[in-house]
Amino acid sequence: MLVQRSNTAANTDDYGSIVWQSSAGNNNALIGAARHSAENDAYMFFSTASGGTLQEVGRFTHDGDLRFNSGFGSVATAYGVRAWVNFDGTGTAAIKEDGGISSLTDVDTGKFRISFSTTMPDANYCPIMGICNDSYAGTVLTLGQDGPTGSMFSKTTTQLQFRVSKNGGDFANVDVNEISLAIIR
Repeated sequence: MLVQRSNTAANTDDYGSIVWQSSAGNNNALIGAARHSAENDAYMFFSTASGGTLQEVGRFTHDGDLRFNSGFGSVATAYGVRAWVNFDGTGTAAIKEDGGISSLTDVDTGKFRISFSTTMPDANYCPIMGICNDSYAGTVLTLGQDGPTGSMFSKTTTQLQFRVSKNGGDFANVDVNEISLAIIR
């Protein structure tokens, strides 16, 4: 392991690096390397395949973002799942598994409210729903608002209220035996 430290002026962007590298044989050909670097606005991770050049694969920014290369060829911000739930929406609604959810309320047929264990920073999150149920095969079930007033669908920093409806002309609310919901922010 090689620890490098910049000895330049205090206002430099590069605060230092930790480098790992390996070589093989008598010619000391590089067979792999990694580097962690600290700069004034990020902590970065670099890696390389055998004999290749170092490529940035991830970073933590000064404002708390995690960025990484997830196979698209560049390092970009990763948006995390802040909360998720898998629940049975029939009969007495019940959580099967969850993360970051403190409670589930069955409001009415196909209408539910989840409360978050940790308050969201704002209500600009994105709820993504998946239905894991064969009884509505061939129909599209949607996460949405209730009627023209939109009174049922609401997002706050502490809870999400929504309805599950069948897309088949009448958009009727339905209870489904397995609903999965992820909150991305």
